[in-house]
Amino acid sequence: MKNKIIKLTIATALFVCGASYASINQNSAITPVEAATHVDNFDPYTYSGTYYDALDKTGTEGLYGTFRSKLSSYIFPKGWYTYGGGGSDHLSTILQSADEDPTNKSNMIYLYTRDSVRKNAASSWNREHVWPQSLSRNSSGVQHWGTSQAGTDILHIRPTYNTTNGERDNDKYGNTNKSNPLTYNGMPYGYETGTTFEPLDSVKGDVARIIMYVWTAYYDYYNDSSLLITKTFTNYDTLLEWHMLDKPDVHEGYRNDFSQTSRQKNRNPFVDHPEYAWKIFGDSASADVKNRCKQTYPGNEKIASKIEISGEATKKQYTAGESFDPTGLTVTATYTDNTTAVIANDKCSWEPKKLRAGLTSVTCKYDGLNATYSGITVVPGPTPEIQGTYGIVFAKDNEEATIPVTANEVLTGYTANNTLVEEVTSAQSVYPSENGLQIDNRGSIVFKLKDVAKTPDIQSVYFVSKQGTEEVEVDVKLNDEDISFSSADGVHTINIAGYFDEGLSTITISTTKAFELEEFGINVKQKEQPVPQPSSSSSSEAPTSESSIPESSSSESSSSQNGDSKKKGCNGSIIAVASLTGLTTLIGSVLLLSKKRRK
Repeated sequence: MKNKIIKLTIATALFVCGASYASINQNSAITPVEAATHVDNFDPYTYSGTYYDALDKTGTEGLYGTFRSKLSSYIFPKGWYTYGGGGSDHLSTILQSADEDPTNKSNMIYLYTRDSVRKNAASSWNREHVWPQSLSRNSSGVQHWGTSQAGTDILHIRPTYNTTNGERDNDKYGNTNKSNPLTYNGMPYGYETGTTFEPLDSVKGDVARIIMYVWTAYYDYYNDSSLLITKTFTNYDTLLEWHMLDKPDVHEGYRNDFSQTSRQKNRNPFVDHPEYAWKIFGDSASADVKNRCKQTYPGNEKIASKIEISGEATKKQYTAGESFDPTGLTVTATYTDNTTAVIANDKCSWEPKKLRAGLTSVTCKYDGLNATYSGITVVPGPTPEIQGTYGIVFAKDNEEATIPVTANEVLTGYTANNTLVEEVTSAQSVYPSENGLQIDNRGSIVFKLKDVAKTPDIQSVYFVSKQGTEEVEVDVKLNDEDISFSSADGVHTINIAGYFDEGLSTITISTTKAFELEEFGINVKQKEQPVPQPSSSSSSEAPTSESSIPESSSSESSSSQNGDSKKKGCNGSIIAVASLTGLTTLIGSVLLLSKKRRK
């Protein structure tokens, strides 16, 4: 396939103005630059060299697996160039060759816009940190890269226009609703919504592979557990989706060849061996995305294409809270080469891990594939004893807003006196609405709970929604357990007594259709606590600590069961949620925060 080139007619030279958004003003002199062409994409690339021949390719998968550790050491640069200045040792010169246009060697390719621009010594282009410098800081505020090591790596730094670099700022990479397109001289180069930047489809794979390279090459070097991909990418699913959408091309291969012959003497392995992406990052993504990535980039791996269950389970009768026993069943995998093999039952993840009343089937999950076994019966366990409620109420806003809520904003602007949630780790396509928070199409929100909620005495989780008469399928993940329910107006209660031996640590709510969340909470069975003794110097009662579960006496329990302010769950249980002794209600107010941090 020939390179796809879109010609641009530019009547006058383009003058780029404004300071760089890097930590220093790296482009003090501004000169005209003409964009000769815009490159839509290059031909696909396949690596056939010998650079990886000595790499030990065995080892465990995952972010911290032994394969990643071996790869990190293998690809670590042998040297770096200098960030500022001129001459052959500086990025302002070297990137002109590293990013040379394969179809016009007098030009270089700019990231994001994909413009083919006449080579010049960084007098009018920006040395873009694809992983922003400000997002490399650790919890103490130390910035790991800037103008040395990872901050000068030619497999990391890419040339861009100053203005496109400034518009991107230090936004996380991720998918947006495309409501705010960005253009440079009339040419689209991406979208920005709130604090998220989405580049062109033809750039998404380049960005994903650069970010994967930087993390893999430098994680051990900086030895900082807080240095994670999710500092600069919304999530691992998007990382791998972009890697699949925009496959490696000849320009990326050319850059790898250049780097290998330069003083760095290394390559980006995710360009040459795209299957390394799911080996390292797949376990951090959803099973579906990992499996599709394996199908897209199988490498030399033997990939299962389907699994099937045969036989009859020996045990079919269960009480809620028990785990499924697969004795009597055989799970068989069929591979892409049409061979088959029996999968040991302990290699199959049987879900849900603890059975809920009313379930008639369980699912075997293996290597991103699912198979269902039906015919079991699960009867309810003892009726949950509810003695305390921790909840969050999302206050009604005056009107709906079109600016999405970020994860940080949920707790800094939407709730007050919070004693339940430690942090909101992700908020995707979440907007203020008249009834609370609207989780939009394909949106989600993830709550990480404080230790006060991480107790095995949790009885149930409830959700209050406002959907009118239309029911919406809502996906809820409690820790690693997937639960789905149909939601219309009202309270929806999920009884989980005895399901989580180590307590509940995260709650994820997502939907494929808009879902309005007014409130959610957790009902907890109180633990016995000593009665506070009054101080001899004061007649006032000892204060109750916010970090402990409120004490509940038998009379308070009776009040919880018979108080006036109650909400009824969909399972028929009555849950006290307001105006009760020992009840903590967290009330939120809607506040939009849209300021962005700079690189």
